[in-house]
Amino acid sequence: MTRCLACLIAILIALGPLAAQEGPATDLQSQLDRRVKSYRISSESFIGALVQVARDFQIPMGIEWVDMPPPERLITLTWKDTTAREVLRSILSRQPGYEISIRRGVAHIRPASLILKDQDFLNLQIDRFEVRQMHVEMADRKLREIVRTRVSPPNQMSRTGIAGSLGMNPDEPTITFRLSGVTVRDVLDEIARASTKKIWIVTFCNDRALMPTGFRRTLTLWNSSPIPDAEQPNWDMLRWNDELPPRLRR
Repeated sequence: MTRCLACLIAILIALGPLAAQEGPATDLQSQLDRRVKSYRISSESFIGALVQVARDFQIPMGIEWVDMPPPERLITLTWKDTTAREVLRSILSRQPGYEISIRRGVAHIRPASLILKDQDFLNLQIDRFEVRQMHVEMADRKLREIVRTRVSPPNQMSRTGIAGSLGMNPDEPTITFRLSGVTVRDVLDEIARASTKKIWIVTFCNDRALMPTGFRRTLTLWNSSPIPDAEQPNWDMLRWNDELPPRLRR
């Protein structure tokens, strides 16, 4: 009996990490397939509609999109006896070229072929990324600094210095995780899973002219001004209850 118990404990220990990795994805699948009697969405933009679904159904979401005029300005839709998965597919059917996939416990919305792989900074490999008892804003900044050394290195970009402020809520929970052999996309997913900022959005420029390093330029949702190459790339992270950025309310 003692020997069997020891074997059982060893098996559970061995399966522990696997269960921890699969759990969030399983929870997300259940959340996507949870049925509701009715659902209505009204948004002034394609991305705003996706963010509303992420909020209403509490779905961690990563969105990659190209900033081009949408087929329709105002999206107003109603469903009966539906799921979040069906709602997302309906929204994407009105925006040709986009697809949805589930990975690392995050629902990904991305263009199927609008951005070449080697032009997308999200595909950059990161050997190791670790944060310990860190606020999400600091983790986000750490990732930006790592990525910018690859996308806009100082020896190729005009850069006289980095200035800015960082607002943090001291009462917000800190996050701790360690990743190895991952992409920038993977790190953003883990930040979304571990923190209160559950939605990350990368807005690629419609202009196909590339940076000197060969990457597609990005924009921010908080204003319409171009981002200098020395400050590329950019992305936005939102909490489920955050106010929508101005570009999603236009």
